[in-house]
Amino acid sequence: MIDAENTFWETVKPYDGVVRGAMGNQYLLLCVPGKHALLAYDCQDRDKGPVFVSYRNYGIDLMIPQVLNSDPKPQDLLAMLPSDIKAEQKESIEKSMKELAEGGGTIALQPSDPWIATGTLDRWVLVDPPNKHICTYEYLGKKWKLVSSRNLDVDHLIPSSFRSAPNDQAQFADYVKSRAKPLAAGGIVADMAYFKALVDQKQVASAKTSEIQADLVNDDLMLDFVKLRKIYAYRLNGANNGLEFLSMRDYTLDVGLALQDVEFRAADEAAEAWNGAKKFLGKHQYVLAMRAIQYAFKMDPTIYKKIDKDSSTKPLKKLPEWQPALDEAIKNAEEQTEQKDARLKAAEEARNSKLQKK
Repeated sequence: MIDAENTFWETVKPYDGVVRGAMGNQYLLLCVPGKHALLAYDCQDRDKGPVFVSYRNYGIDLMIPQVLNSDPKPQDLLAMLPSDIKAEQKESIEKSMKELAEGGGTIALQPSDPWIATGTLDRWVLVDPPNKHICTYEYLGKKWKLVSSRNLDVDHLIPSSFRSAPNDQAQFADYVKSRAKPLAAGGIVADMAYFKALVDQKQVASAKTSEIQADLVNDDLMLDFVKLRKIYAYRLNGANNGLEFLSMRDYTLDVGLALQDVEFRAADEAAEAWNGAKKFLGKHQYVLAMRAIQYAFKMDPTIYKKIDKDSSTKPLKKLPEWQPALDEAIKNAEEQTEQKDARLKAAEEARNSKLQKK
């Protein structure tokens, strides 16, 4: 750690003006990321205003390789993983945990970008996603005390879920069984590789998207790692009065199943709209029929093939709305087909890559 500190402070770190703050019952905590500084102010005496009482360099707290006064420990966590995780996965996780424990030399810290908050009784928490650490602190009259530190790399090694319901494997099996026909009709090999590819494709990147979404209620901390699609729950004042890791869930499957159902429902709604349009056509209510068909095209553009070749739509082809609506449906159908082919290919490549590693 001394080497790491020396390396960090070899050059003067400019103050960039970024300051994070959190107010507790008695103390105000300011965090200056560019300087790795935690500044504490006593706010009890309103006549005096905030009184600067202590500071701490939190950079050294980000160099703890596994955990400090935080449960469960890595090996205990490994033992708690679900039995459905295959042996080779456990071996891989165990190897990674061992590397974290034995890592030495200078630790290169990333530019800090912390989120800070306070729980009950002025138990403070600092979450630094770039450096993958959670730290908790207390102020003990004249000095800050590091209560706990946890390397998030440990918790990120969990592949799917930990103390989370519903069981993702049972949830997946039920879904595949209940949607067997539409999955087969779409040529979908329903496995995690496919649903991950679906979510990856549908997720829209944004420069405004934070790496984490965090919330603290009393002493319960919730962290949503947006890019990883994993949500974690911690208790600041947990087991042994330290930071306790309570549960986690990879919600990729949850999102993937929902997205696939959206596609299935859209196709069903398009079919219903087309059935409604045929009733309007039978009554020579062509304007209403056209509106129903436009809705069908919007919900599932691939239905245009069925609608265009149906002889009952001949009167509609004289309407000015027909050709633009059909052209747009054809264009959207092509895009939809390309997207589906792309994710089927991505899923297949993921499966092959996994087989090659075995």
